[in-house]
Amino acid sequence: MGKYWKIPVIHSMLEVSTAHLSKETLKWLGEHADSIEPSGFIVYAKSEYGYFIPIIDSDDSLSEDRSIPDDLRKVIEFAESQQCTWIMIERDGFVIDQLPLLE
Repeated sequence: MGKYWKIPVIHSMLEVSTAHLSKETLKWLGEHADSIEPSGFIVYAKSEYGYFIPIIDSDDSLSEDRSIPDDLRKVIEFAESQQCTWIMIERDGFVIDQLPLLE
């Protein structure tokens, strides 16, 4: 049974285009999809079009995990700076001016 709260917990999600990630990083995401890494990094496949990544609330920032590719780390840093709790990476997602284009 779930937790009871007086107010609902609402999560915010950053939608971002795959154009911000290299082909190598997209392949890396595919290889790590639907598994939990020892570092706590989690990625879920979003059918064939992208990925969902939860931003885990912990003392250690995902953006500091050196096993994560640099371009993905920049996306995570941006999501954390916007207080997002999820990232949705999608082929048709939004291109964000503050992030480099790689694809």
